[in-house]
Amino acid sequence: MLITSLSAGLTGFTLFVTIIGMFLSAFMLTVPVIYEKYDKLARLARALKEMRIGFILTGIGTAFSLLIA
Repeated sequence: MLITSLSAGLTGFTLFVTIIGMFLSAFMLTVPVIYEKYDKLARLARALKEMRIGFILTGIGTAFSLLIA
């Protein structure tokens, strides 16, 4: 009984982390494209060009990937 509920919880966590990782990747890809094409989200695109923000977001994505590996 305990193993079944534990595996269900880990499966849910893995799905959650995977979906969050996909949203993070899509966010990091679409914001500069929207800025270049439509001239919207200028402040967000400027923030993403900062080296430390890129390191933070990449680190979060890597940590999530390592959690589910």
